[in-house]
Amino acid sequence: MKLPSSATARKYASCRSSISASSTTHKNQLFDLWSRGHQTGVEPEERKPVMTPEETMRTYFDAWRAKDFDRFRSILADEVTFAGPLGTAADAEECRAGIEGMSRIVTDIEVQRVFVDGTDVLTWFDLHTADAPPLPTANWSRVVDGKVTRIRVTFDPRPLFPPAR
Repeated sequence: MKLPSSATARKYASCRSSISASSTTHKNQLFDLWSRGHQTGVEPEERKPVMTPEETMRTYFDAWRAKDFDRFRSILADEVTFAGPLGTAADAEECRAGIEGMSRIVTDIEVQRVFVDGTDVLTWFDLHTADAPPLPTANWSRVVDGKVTRIRVTFDPRPLFPPAR
């Protein structure tokens, strides 16, 4: 076995001395981040993969159409926000309540196009109601880690409120 030269020994000693409490902290932070992604006691094949933004929004519309509000709620982040022509919501429970209320007049949701740009998903659909002809509607949502974190909807609500005679 060949021993390192004194120059090599000095080089490695210098590297060892540069390891500080800060790098130990970074190592611990990396381990914490890694371990959060590896659920304790769950075998790798048992972990559910996170849905893509497009898959998440497909679930959103499928659940809404089926009036499966538990499944709808399952893809909402707790802190989701909603803004649209008929109201706003500041969290997942308000958002679920709003969709449940809207579902009383919705007869169908006909998705026309879906556009995905990273975490943003724009869904263009026709909102069929019992009270008006189909309403062309745009839903712009942000999806992070398989959860909807923001929803912005726009459509012309005037057909829902015909003028009084």
